[in-house]
Amino acid sequence: MSNNYLCPRCKGYLNVGDHLVFNVKTKKPRGGLIFLSPEIGNYQVIKHPHFELEEGELVEFFCPICHRKIHCTRNPYFARIVMVDSEYNEFEIIFSRKVGEKCSFKVKEGKITEFGKHASRFNDMFKSLQSNQPFKNI
Repeated sequence: MSNNYLCPRCKGYLNVGDHLVFNVKTKKPRGGLIFLSPEIGNYQVIKHPHFELEEGELVEFFCPICHRKIHCTRNPYFARIVMVDSEYNEFEIIFSRKVGEKCSFKVKEGKITEFGKHASRFNDMFKSLQSNQPFKNI
């Protein structure tokens, strides 16, 4: 079994084939589906060619099943999903909502693993969050 990715709200499966599926909306009322790699640290995005995302803009991420926002409650600058690995361990996966920012985190019971060339920008924030509201197993 490979990793499965779940909506933190409805627990619906977000991975189909070799992609994670999200409904996204931008500030200009545009929306569309995007496909992301399930490999943490791979920031390839597949989308419709006419659905343009502007570098640096924050996009809203929604579950394509329950249609609720999947933003991180600790910092809405990030989106949050659940990953279940082949041994049924659950992790929080937190990633930037900013187009072009390569930044994601894998969290389990207070241990935070960072991915992406922009992740170090947020080390202090995550340390502060950890001391004020410790991450816990989901």
